[in-house]
Amino acid sequence: MSYDEKAKARMVKYMQSKRESLRLNLPLGTKDLWKDYAADYGMSVTELITKLIEKDMKEHNWSGGVGFKLK
Repeated sequence: MSYDEKAKARMVKYMQSKRESLRLNLPLGTKDLWKDYAADYGMSVTELITKLIEKDMKEHNWSGGVGFKLK
């Protein structure tokens, strides 16, 4: 196994154990629109969505249940 294959295997293992994926079904053009908007603020779409949802959750004093903690 080459270095690149080992690095990829480590990354896949990390992603499976530490991260979650969320797939969205959006109208055509929405992804590019959101990507451009996020880029204007120096963020990725993931970061933009996360920040907007967390802001809304804080504004509504939503704690999310046991063990959930907003940044």
